[in-house]
Amino acid sequence: MASNKIDFPLGVSHAHPAAARGAILSATPNWLQAVAIIRKHWRVSRAFAAVVLLTVITGTLLMKPVYEPTARLEIDPPGAEFFTTENTASDSGNQEYLDTEAKNLESDELALSVIKALHLDKKAGLPSQAAAQEDQTHIDGNTTSGLTAEENAALRAFHKSFKVRRDSTSRIITVSFASHDPRLSATVVNTALQMFVDSTYQHRHDSIVKSSAWLGTQLEDIRKKLDESNRALAAFQQKTGITDIDESKSTFSERMAELSRQQSQAEADRVQLRAELSNVHGKHLDALTEVHTNPVIQDLEKKLAEAKAELKKTKVIYGESHPNVKKLRSEADELQAQLNDQRASILLMLKSNYNAAGSREQALNAEMKAARNKLNQMAQYSQLKKEVQTNAGLYNDLYKKVKESAIAAGAKLSDMQIVDHARVLDRPTRPNIPLDLALGLLTASAGGIMLAFVCEAFDRRLYTVQDVQKLVGSSAVSLVPALGAGVHGPERKFLGMLQSAKVPDKFLQKRPRSPESEALRALHTAIMLSRREDDVQIVAIASSFAREGKTTVAVNLAIALAQYGPTCLIDADLRRPQVAKAFQVPREPGLGELLSNHVPLEEALHPVSDIENLKVLPAGAEVQDTAAAICSDRMRDVLRELRGHFHFVVMDCPPILPYADGRVLSTLADGIIFVCRSGVTTSEALLHSQDILKKLEAAPVLEVVLNGASLDAKGYNYAYE
Repeated sequence: MASNKIDFPLGVSHAHPAAARGAILSATPNWLQAVAIIRKHWRVSRAFAAVVLLTVITGTLLMKPVYEPTARLEIDPPGAEFFTTENTASDSGNQEYLDTEAKNLESDELALSVIKALHLDKKAGLPSQAAAQEDQTHIDGNTTSGLTAEENAALRAFHKSFKVRRDSTSRIITVSFASHDPRLSATVVNTALQMFVDSTYQHRHDSIVKSSAWLGTQLEDIRKKLDESNRALAAFQQKTGITDIDESKSTFSERMAELSRQQSQAEADRVQLRAELSNVHGKHLDALTEVHTNPVIQDLEKKLAEAKAELKKTKVIYGESHPNVKKLRSEADELQAQLNDQRASILLMLKSNYNAAGSREQALNAEMKAARNKLNQMAQYSQLKKEVQTNAGLYNDLYKKVKESAIAAGAKLSDMQIVDHARVLDRPTRPNIPLDLALGLLTASAGGIMLAFVCEAFDRRLYTVQDVQKLVGSSAVSLVPALGAGVHGPERKFLGMLQSAKVPDKFLQKRPRSPESEALRALHTAIMLSRREDDVQIVAIASSFAREGKTTVAVNLAIALAQYGPTCLIDADLRRPQVAKAFQVPREPGLGELLSNHVPLEEALHPVSDIENLKVLPAGAEVQDTAAAICSDRMRDVLRELRGHFHFVVMDCPPILPYADGRVLSTLADGIIFVCRSGVTTSEALLHSQDILKKLEAAPVLEVVLNGASLDAKGYNYAYE
């Protein structure tokens, strides 16, 4: 059927077979895939694990014992002593202090002190001393000035063997020293810790003594300033009479506020009166508010107006000389005089009020000035008193510090103590044989497993049907198990002899019930299905390279097809002919003689005695130009003749990639069976072959055969396709 043929696309993705297997097996449990990969590369993994484990065992047994005893030092935070001149720091400061002390334990000064005290530069037993002495001849820039070559070597060896570790959750520092001498290791650790504690105490003691002397000098200076400030305060009190301002301070402040208010009011009154007087200047007095609102003046103005009106009326009636006119004029003049007197008295009153306001303002200014002077004196008093109090406080604090420094200098207190001394070990720290062997076994196993996955990632060979399907994009892929699957004993040995003799195995005839025979029958069925729809008569058996099993597939496929009609098997691989050996027929005459027109077709065909309907056309005599012979028209004529005599023609073709005649034969056939070998054929070879067949417009690929596959490869889901 058409669905059984493979149309190789030119644009097929050149996927890595490892990626193809990962995509196909995505539905398989991860642990099953991992087991399958490990089983696949178990030889490499086993070799790697054996080498690693052997190396670990050898190194462990040859290692010279190293003793590394430990001691513990507890360091209190600064200020934790009963008598101290330091303040207690924060938690972060405490951690920094502990880190600093841990670094001080690794200082060259302490190391040199221990080396000189124990004469380590004269002793052997440090694991790194020999290497350090060798380095001395090559590295001159790292030497400490003033030291001999032995001391420099001992210093470097000491730092390599001396380890300081701090527990971040506590105030404990662990110190250890590694050497081949257990007693020397314990002595070095205990000596180093004791020297460190003693030197730290001495440094703190010297610092306290210096601090105490400095505090004494500062205390004397503060005492002099305190005396001077007391004298200044006493003199000021005697001069001003101020003794204490705390009680009168509140009352005085209220008085100052009241004076300020009165001063502002007096100034406002004076300014207002001055403005009113300025308005009167050059104007009538009636412009004053006090004048035109005065009831007396208003009454006089009313009477004056009435008198003037009466006078005017009388003058009209009686004339100027009449006594009534004179009387009325006299009354009007009298009223006018009274009105002027009232206005003059109001003006005089305003001037008097203005002068009084000015005098009152001056008095308040004088009183305010005196109050300000008093306030300044009180401020000076407060400043002098505050200075006295400040100096007294400083003096008391410094006096307390001086006393504490004296006590701390006399007391033998330290902020660190040795919790555990190093003891002489009766067993070496290294090597720890059980632990080293366990770690070696674990490392070897893990490394072997990782190496298996690395090999899998870089392995570009095809192993499973799924690998091939991922590349060719088709389900028409068959599997032929490795020869002898399920065969044991003498027959297994015989198969090995056949393979070593490079003779194709006729397993379909010899072992008809074997897995490989069943696979060939499935392949035969696929060809028969293709024949029903298309006229597939000539089938080319092709592969990318030699030794991929195409001849074995061709031999057994011809045997299977012979059961259904006359079949011819052509050995077209003129360079490496194998078909004649498989059927034990003469190699000559054969295809070479046919192409040279030396013999007729009937003489070149050799019947197989024990297989009915099967004839073999062997390679024949050696041909000088194989490619030219295959590409000739005579080859087409031979195939045309064979079509008339046989139902099926099977051609064992040369490999496609190295030889051109294999490519030509693929264009002369009706269909192609393409053979890949499990664990041998690479993805690049298969993809390259696809491209060549596509470009040549060769016959359609009926089936891709994965040859030599293992039926025991669990996890790869091998099955007949």
